[in-house]
Amino acid sequence: MKKLFLILFMFVFVVSLLLSECITKAAAQAPKAKEQYYLEIHGLQFGYVGYVLAFALGDIINKKSSWLRASVLSSGVVPAVNTMIKYPEKKKNMIFPGSTLGMASFEKGEGVAAPLKGLKVLAGTYAISESFVSLNPNIKTPQDLIGKRFGNEVPTGMSHMFFKWFLEEWGIKDKVKEVIVGDAAAKKDALINRTIDFTSLSFSADVVSGEPQPTPAMLELMASSNIFWVSIDKAVAASLRQKTNLPIYTTHVKEIELSGHKSPAYDGLSYSQGFVCHEEMPDEVVEEICRILWEYADQFRDYHATGKFIRKETIVAQKCPESWYHPAAIKLYKSKGIPKLGSE
Repeated sequence: MKKLFLILFMFVFVVSLLLSECITKAAAQAPKAKEQYYLEIHGLQFGYVGYVLAFALGDIINKKSSWLRASVLSSGVVPAVNTMIKYPEKKKNMIFPGSTLGMASFEKGEGVAAPLKGLKVLAGTYAISESFVSLNPNIKTPQDLIGKRFGNEVPTGMSHMFFKWFLEEWGIKDKVKEVIVGDAAAKKDALINRTIDFTSLSFSADVVSGEPQPTPAMLELMASSNIFWVSIDKAVAASLRQKTNLPIYTTHVKEIELSGHKSPAYDGLSYSQGFVCHEEMPDEVVEEICRILWEYADQFRDYHATGKFIRKETIVAQKCPESWYHPAAIKLYKSKGIPKLGSE
């Protein structure tokens, strides 16, 4: 009996040693789990579309990546850029929603603490298509603006500069009366109160299809009246793009009816929005972010109405040259069968 017990004991012992060795070898051969990498996504101020979409990106990353972890901060684009300038190490892990026009301005140091080179596009999202608008059905062409009161925003705003350029390109800059009004809400009120004849306002839009999504100011404006646009044609945008070396493009917006009032189709200056990072962000991090954006693009609509514009087609259709995308983003999207990114 003792002999049988000893044989069984030795058998169990040998089997245990063999199993232990197999487990050790398997563990050694198994791929190591990636260390967690922490991202900061700096959204716009709380309540803005850019904040909601930044929150959506962070939430989707945390759910769909095994090693990326994202926190979303409400800061605004300029504070985000200034943070990257002040703390260069942030270039490796910061993302923020921004426009190609903003990227070009920051590279020149306009509106921020110092010039910041190396910003790159991760993905396109949607467009803000801005143009001249009025409540007067007789204002439809640039020549109709002559002699009229133009409600412009404060001189520090980007629109203030851009729309004076368009007036100058049309040869009518000195033939309109400029009235400094303020932000979009103030411009909308000035139109309704007839203290100005025209101003610049915008719809959010799908950068590919032109489907519009009204901004709060446009919702209020169209609750009171039909509106009429003076379109910005592609030739004028191309001329200014060549003169300024800025990504000045147009986005076509389809006709829409709200509250019984109509907004006809128009072409406006495209503030092409997207998620932006710095070229120093590691390639594997960029590839993982872009993989998630590509595979789960249809989930952004669950967070905000504008999220429906984030689609595979719009991710790669940012209004900029392909070289403005991060090299690792280009690699990832081209692996999905996209032959060319951007607008050129």
